[in-house]
Amino acid sequence: MVTYLTGGSGYLGGEIVRALALNERTVHAQVLVPVRDKAGKKGQERFDTLFSGGRNPHQHARWVAPAEPIPDDAEVVILNAFDVAFHKDIARVLRESVAPTLALLEECSKLSLKTGKLRKVILVSTAYVQPPLPFKRCDGPITPFHGAADPWGLYGKLLNGEMGWQDLVDDKDNDSHFTTNAYIYAKTLLEHLVATFKDLPCTYIVRPSIIGPSRCGKRGNAASPGCASAKLMDSPVGRFVPSTGCECMHGLLHPPIYGTHPSETTPLSTPRTAA
Repeated sequence: MVTYLTGGSGYLGGEIVRALALNERTVHAQVLVPVRDKAGKKGQERFDTLFSGGRNPHQHARWVAPAEPIPDDAEVVILNAFDVAFHKDIARVLRESVAPTLALLEECSKLSLKTGKLRKVILVSTAYVQPPLPFKRCDGPITPFHGAADPWGLYGKLLNGEMGWQDLVDDKDNDSHFTTNAYIYAKTLLEHLVATFKDLPCTYIVRPSIIGPSRCGKRGNAASPGCASAKLMDSPVGRFVPSTGCECMHGLLHPPIYGTHPSETTPLSTPRTAA
């Protein structure tokens, strides 16, 4: 099985690679990981550093240039890359994280129709698209959202500056949770954009969350280390998926254990075959 994984340089991406390599059902899998040049280092060099030792058991992971197309023999595409930054520059997040993901989804659509080999597309979202308690959990596949009627129109206006962050804050139809920061808003909008693609194979959304202990025993306000996950812990959101998402990912990659974590995944479409 050939898996194309974006965001492999992050924590969850690295755990997915390691888990696939150590699972007996994917022991012969090949994981293609595009890693870009950054901080004066070439992508190949960064990959070699990131995936040395225990992060790449059996040497399943292989570097590919981000500019190269998804290969024709890819069976699973996992879209995990996203800049985790808690600011309010929505245009920047859409430009740097959402637009590249949408380009890959378009590529997946074409690849699915071309070869018929692509079986699954998995989008890694976040548990933070779900508003906090006391709001009820969403019964539908996608969280209700003020831009649901025309997500592409909203995306275009935010991207070209016709709308800005304050417009979103002032919109009475928009739940204030979504404008906590641009990360939450962009992830929510991305889910609605993904749902509009008609030529993708079986497509799923995974909403993982990572939680950890704090020094003071309270809700993350004295968490160690002071990192992104600590900031997430300081949020009043009341629902967390009790895993990093790797177990859930196995449930999506292997049909025999579908439904093991039904609350953690959202199916958006049924499989398609090439014409």
